[in-house]
Amino acid sequence: MIKYLFIIILFLSLSQYSKADSDELKNPIYFLRTIDCVHSKCTIPKYYRTFSLHVFQVRNDTYTPAKCDPNNPFDINKVKSIKKKLEEAWPDFRNWDSPQGFWGTQWEHSGTCTEPYLTTQLAYFQQALTARENVHPNKALIEASILPSNTTTYTYSQFDDAFTKHHGKKTTIKCMNSWNDVVILHEIGYCFDMDFNAVDCSETIRNEQKEWCDDGSKIFLLDWWKQ
Repeated sequence: MIKYLFIIILFLSLSQYSKADSDELKNPIYFLRTIDCVHSKCTIPKYYRTFSLHVFQVRNDTYTPAKCDPNNPFDINKVKSIKKKLEEAWPDFRNWDSPQGFWGTQWEHSGTCTEPYLTTQLAYFQQALTARENVHPNKALIEASILPSNTTTYTYSQFDDAFTKHHGKKTTIKCMNSWNDVVILHEIGYCFDMDFNAVDCSETIRNEQKEWCDDGSKIFLLDWWKQ
């Protein structure tokens, strides 16, 4: 079985997350996405020089539950013991009113759907942090001599080979056509089975995530990104 993280908006309630939904979520995986913030509205702290955690979600190739338990709202007190780690690995680049607003959205959209496997809010956020600690996109790029630049571009295959070689499993890569019509590396996705062992991301998920990253694209790695 496999684990994945990804954002697709479906609307379920806890009472609806029953056998029927379990049947749709056969062979679930956890999918972890890390983001290289390229939106003009992002505020990047000067100290931040790595890919941040973006989404941690359970899914399979065809089905991604969301908003599964509206009766279990986020409570910052339940993750107080790891709050500092969350601020470092899962920071708010979009100027939410508070971390509770940002992390709360992540929990209520994605975290509540991991409840059959991760039974508490603390378990969900802690496992997301653990998964993030076990992937190293910066090192993968450095080992492949892919460095940030405003002039040098790379191909999808170069990025794909770099992450696969370093991680030992196939990842997902997502690009973005930025506000000035430049294609930029945006997100890396990592897949885990239900025991949190790294696995290959399926070709279905890889192709789904390959937005703007066609093999003919000239892709930039932004120069604010540094080890």
